Amino acid sequence: MIVKHRKQLGLFRKGINLYTPTKRVPIIASGLLLYLDANNSRSYSGSGSTWTDLALPKLDNITLIGSPTFNSTSPKSFSFNGSQYGIGTGNVVPQTAYTKCVWFKLSAAFDNNLVSSASGSGANPGHFMYFAGTNKLYCGHADWIGGYDQYGSTATFSLNTWYFAVLTFNTTNGMALYINGVLDSTYTSKKTAHSGDGSTNIACFSAGGNTLKGLISMVMTYNRALNSSEVAYNYNQTKSIFRL
Repeated sequence: MIVKHRKQLGLFRKGINLYTPTKRVPIIASGLLLYLDANNSRSYSGSGSTWTDLALPKLDNITLIGSPTFNSTSPKSFSFNGSQYGIGTGNVVPQTAYTKCVWFKLSAAFDNNLVSSASGSGANPGHFMYFAGTNKLYCGHADWIGGYDQYGSTATFSLNTWYFAVLTFNTTNGMALYINGVLDSTYTSKKTAHSGDGSTNIACFSAGGNTLKGLISMVMTYNRALNSSEVAYNYNQTKSIFRL
């Protein structure tokens, strides 16, 4: 069965709800809140300061600050130099359950936030995916007591290499981190919801803070924790763009 809504195409295959705004690269659609794709001219035309959300109902177009360089050769991406970043305001990372997916490449050892936000109420609101100047990816919620480094990846990351990182969370199972479609690790010591407002930034934690030196090509968020098969599906559907 094929369901069309304007230029949206929802495909239902073997019980999996898929979404492809270009009728070319379907990804998991169920629960999709944010879909940024530098390879799609409907998401970014090649100029301007808005990275457009392709997921309906378009909750969070990202405002690009400092004019990050747009790389127009495939895989298309934005290059952030440590003083450039993207700001979002929409509720696309719910407090109690979410998935964050990002295709990225690091250019240098730096703070290197990927999909993170410090916006919300309380002393330490928000959520993060953050390298902290190391070659490991640290994930968590800013109000978890004990510091940012409670949950770090098992894998180490090389510079100038494309990766697909996926972080899932809910208050029942805690966190799981996947690298290139494969489970890297889980974290169950803390399962409390984040106290942020549900927004996310790209390439920074707060505006201008803990920024990225590297490239980001795609970002997806969901209102639930994807399972391992869904994570692998999204990786396999997009990896050819990155020659993997």
